[in-house]
Amino acid sequence: MQLEHIWVEAALDYAPSRGAVNREPDSWVSLDPSYKQFEYLEGLDPVAISGIDTEALAQDFVDSGTVNEDESWVTGFDPQILQDAQDEIQVALEDYVDDNLTDPTVGEVIGGRKIIIQEFPAVPSALPNPTLITGLRYAEVPESLQQQLTLGFGVDFSGFAINPITLPWSTVNNRKLTLSFAPATEADEQALAAIIPEDADDIETNWTPTLSGLFPSTE
Repeated sequence: MQLEHIWVEAALDYAPSRGAVNREPDSWVSLDPSYKQFEYLEGLDPVAISGIDTEALAQDFVDSGTVNEDESWVTGFDPQILQDAQDEIQVALEDYVDDNLTDPTVGEVIGGRKIIIQEFPAVPSALPNPTLITGLRYAEVPESLQQQLTLGFGVDFSGFAINPITLPWSTVNNRKLTLSFAPATEADEQALAAIIPEDADDIETNWTPTLSGLFPSTE
């Protein structure tokens, strides 16, 4: 298999310690941080932990409504049956986590993958995969090759974003993106202030409401 790939090169004190001791850089050394192994985490089974009989739950839900197989229609199902089951599962899962896990990660609870960290005393002598041809070298990745995130206030009649802003993913990765605005009039400010919970602490007179947590981003 052959594919195009981008990796980095670091200026290291490579000879003779292969980067174990760095005094004066003498070589550009190819490094590929994207090449790594993962540990796959199964996560918890909330249904098994709660002990809910899924077949009985499904039958109870079907029995709560009317099914007309001849005319292919259904009606009258009680959604509270499913809501109660979901609440029961959530409580059981939270109790299990509290009783059995110490400082659990998201991966341990819902599954996923975890990087297997490998530490080497010296820089490897070559990339983990053979390089057939080296293409262009850049001091930084050109804008045309960067992954971009574009945000706008909806779209216009032509389908284009309204007042868009475009940011490279590298500037927003693992950060919080905040959309903030100031009231246009005193009446608007009073209307916005009215939605703040009465028990909210440390509310300043001059405040800027924000919508946050929508994207990993920068402020």
